[in-house]
Amino acid sequence: MTITQIFLTIINGLAMGVVDLIPGISGGTLALITGIYGRLINALKSFDLKAVKLVFTGKILDSIKYVDAGFLLCLGLGIIVSIFSFARTVDYMLDNQPVLLFSFFTGVIAASSVVIIRKIDGWPIRNYFSIVFGVIVALLLTGLNEYTTPNTWIYVFFAGIIGGSSMLLPGISGSFILLLLGKYSYMINAVKEFDLAVLFVFGFGYFVGVLSFSKLLSWVLKRHFEVSLLFLTGLMLGSFNKIWPWRVVGKDDGGADDDLYSRSVLPWEYENLSNSDPQIIISVLVIMSGFALVILMHWIASKYSSSKSLAYPINRS
Repeated sequence: MTITQIFLTIINGLAMGVVDLIPGISGGTLALITGIYGRLINALKSFDLKAVKLVFTGKILDSIKYVDAGFLLCLGLGIIVSIFSFARTVDYMLDNQPVLLFSFFTGVIAASSVVIIRKIDGWPIRNYFSIVFGVIVALLLTGLNEYTTPNTWIYVFFAGIIGGSSMLLPGISGSFILLLLGKYSYMINAVKEFDLAVLFVFGFGYFVGVLSFSKLLSWVLKRHFEVSLLFLTGLMLGSFNKIWPWRVVGKDDGGADDDLYSRSVLPWEYENLSNSDPQIIISVLVIMSGFALVILMHWIASKYSSSKSLAYPINRS
């Protein structure tokens, strides 16, 4: 890797770390639009028996090259630094400026979808079906209510597995899955308090989930690339239901105190229902900035990447 590639990969990791903290948006989305998604999947799926054999036969340098360790190290460094650096900031924004925060990511998702759809060559009926199916799945997932699970190590471990697997899917937010499992606040606090025991158990589960799911994902993408890509795009579009800036929270009639719902509304409805300023003008500007940032990132990635297509070769057996 050149110095420029190392720098851009670390920047990618920093950006992925930030969005992985936000329920409703996935680090996999950024990996896809910046052209590193295929390389990431290839690298992760390479942790197999061949890699182990190379290590135990003393071919350390060959094993490092086989699993693309330099790329993973740079990306992972960016992600980890970002998560520990921005956990408090994101937590603050979620509590105090959710409209502006989600306005930015609305622009990010909109631009990401445009970038991907423009790369599709043809539109047979299966492609339309795939993107619509993705939207439906995302709408169903984002409409689920949060569950409460014990904070035991086994639950934290399995939350890590599910969170790691979902991180690889653009449109399916690992943080949102943690929210559904009742583990989002718990893990944010673990990061802020640097609880090494919890972080280790969760991290191990996350590692297992990422490595296991990458093999299945690679198999699907190799055989049905466009259909899979459009399904993932549908997931992103459907996630608007979760990241829409103007959402109100209420209690179901006759329900218990914890029977809450959250739904998307129009800006002027938001003002009436929440008694809060919808910040329409600044929100539109923030949406535009998120959109522009993605286009810029995609342009930079296209300029410096050896692969000019989103269809980075997922071809390692």
